[in-house]
Amino acid sequence: MKKITLVCAILLAVNLNAPVHAQGFLQNLLKLEIPKSASPGSGAPGGDSKVVGGKFCESFFGAPYKQKKLNDLPEKVVAKYFRVSPETDKEFADGASLMHAGSLTSLQSHLVDINDKVIRQLADAYVANPSIPMMAQVIAYSESGDGYSPENGPSELTEAKTLLAMMMMQYPKLTLNNGSINQLLRQADVGKSGLATTLLARNYLFGDYAPKNIDTFSNYIAQAQSRYPIKLADRTVFYALEKIPNWRYREQWLNGIKSSQDMQRSFQNQKQAAGTTDFNRRAMDLMVQGNRADSLTLEALGAAPKIAEIKAKGEMLRREAAGELNLIKVEVSVSDETKAEIIKLLAAAPVLDDAAKAKYNEALKIKADNLNRMYDLTAGMILSFLSLDMGVILEKQQAAQYISQYNRNTCQLINRQVEVAKQSGMPVPQLDAKKLSQSLL
Repeated sequence: MKKITLVCAILLAVNLNAPVHAQGFLQNLLKLEIPKSASPGSGAPGGDSKVVGGKFCESFFGAPYKQKKLNDLPEKVVAKYFRVSPETDKEFADGASLMHAGSLTSLQSHLVDINDKVIRQLADAYVANPSIPMMAQVIAYSESGDGYSPENGPSELTEAKTLLAMMMMQYPKLTLNNGSINQLLRQADVGKSGLATTLLARNYLFGDYAPKNIDTFSNYIAQAQSRYPIKLADRTVFYALEKIPNWRYREQWLNGIKSSQDMQRSFQNQKQAAGTTDFNRRAMDLMVQGNRADSLTLEALGAAPKIAEIKAKGEMLRREAAGELNLIKVEVSVSDETKAEIIKLLAAAPVLDDAAKAKYNEALKIKADNLNRMYDLTAGMILSFLSLDMGVILEKQQAAQYISQYNRNTCQLINRQVEVAKQSGMPVPQLDAKKLSQSLL
């Protein structure tokens, strides 16, 4: 008797009429590759692939991508899908890291499931620089990208349509026609985008961009991973198992999960994240530790008076702050100021003696460990958002934005510090490659 994959078995069990391929549902979860670290702000790769920053920091710098020639001004291209005003650039930037309850949780957290490399690099470049010109590039690719489809995968054009639909969900108040989101996803679903199929399923699960229909959701989610693994599809099944009372396909999916260690582990991680309530405290502890490392860096660079000034201001703000959210805001403010000062000092090409090198290297080690822990915290926060209701998400929204800003500061700064360390002949600490490869981001 021939073996069939679990996705085939599930489709047969739930009697869904959909084409199925022999890869898919219970392959190991897509492992993160750790690409070459990006140079600050340039989007250009360089350095060891395991150097501090890695995949976690790539979105803050952007990956290299091929720029398309536009047929019109960027503002006019973007105006086909979004409201454009003098404030649009700021609104794109401010809204890029927002978390949502519904079909799309956040643009950044779903990028891992973009299958086409060119479009993934374009998406990273957008997140690094949310703006009208970058949005115009996304639209241009969605209208004129390469239509070649590799076996069992989407074309560049197809995945660009998926990305544009995600952009429209990320900015619901700026989107001209929310009804076109489902249409774009349907086109991409036909074009073999597993991410588009998953987002279509979520449209019908949450009822935000299509009429709520659990049977239609069930049909799409069963097809989502028939070609290659999609992390968001796994997480969506877990959400449905928890949130849909008397889901008629519940037992079939539970049986599928039981047969896969990867799925069991991922399921437990999401359940654990949903029950975690101390993200704010953990984030604040990490920020305090990171800011102390920055003070040590300033000391190594001979800026003791500036350290005292920043510390005094920070202590004053902490005394006046009330509640965890305001204390997090203070730590981000300290991080902003310290980062600016360190970058200014590093730009002067400092020459460090042995004592200064020792302090500098110790600070860099602390920051590398700090970034590793923040990476883990951020993954957990994303998973928790996938299981929460809108009211709870709104409570956590501001903290998530502050944490994102702190992460951006850390990534921008640590890459500059690594450059100076290399120039000075100091060893460069690395993130834990094993931890990164197992991340749920």
